[in-house]
Amino acid sequence: MSNIITLGIMGALLIGGIFVLHHLLAGMHEKNSIVALGVDKGIPVSMEYRWVTLLQMVAPIVLFTGVLALLMGFTFLRIADSAEDGGISTLAHLCGWMFFVASFAGLTIGPLGVLGLASTLRKSTRS
Repeated sequence: MSNIITLGIMGALLIGGIFVLHHLLAGMHEKNSIVALGVDKGIPVSMEYRWVTLLQMVAPIVLFTGVLALLMGFTFLRIADSAEDGGISTLAHLCGWMFFVASFAGLTIGPLGVLGLASTLRKSTRS
């Protein structure tokens, strides 16, 4: 594969991957606010709705973003292995490791956030 094609593929993957992850995390932040505050667009929501939002919207987004970043990291490492130029290979390795760090954060800190929100909901149920 030529260097120009490799750089084009890497650019498309990098921009597309960051765009998708950004929008997923923005949606997750909005849902986190609903769960934590109990208000959706200024309207109070029930405890049941908050639990459903946590378990059916927030938790899957956390898992999906971590797995997506992991797959993007592996994709960039595969590109690095097939690159002909050493500079392009190094760039692909850097992009791959960037996504690996993001997946590590998403798959470790993300579930801790979900558990923290569940704890908050349990405490507010008792009071």
